[in-house]
Amino acid sequence: SSVSTPKLNVHNKPAPDLYNIALQDLKIRPENVVAIEDSKIGLKSAKAASISTILAPSEFTRGDNFSDADLIVENLLDPRVKKFLGLSWRSYKYALIYATTRANAHWDHSSAIDLTR
Repeated sequence: SSVSTPKLNVHNKPAPDLYNIALQDLKIRPENVVAIEDSKIGLKSAKAASISTILAPSEFTRGDNFSDADLIVENLLDPRVKKFLGLSWRSYKYALIYATTRANAHWDHSSAIDLTR
């Protein structure tokens, strides 16, 4: 996994910096990755890093325009997620899951899941 924090002096989302750092740290190419996001800002960030994106809106982002997403689902249990990843098996080896917490401390964490297992 790769951990990116504001201390790295990079631009936050919607800039692609945090995704690009994760790709570099994990030694994977954007065309081998699927990002899973829940907001318009996250979607813009992933797309700016040339990463295909599954969008599962949060309670705060439902109703936003996510037309740039490759797949929009209510939640990740939607059977279309499996189908999307299955149809893209040769193209997408990893799913890059990006989670952000904005509470007392700021932290960003990216991890790649090998889809070929």
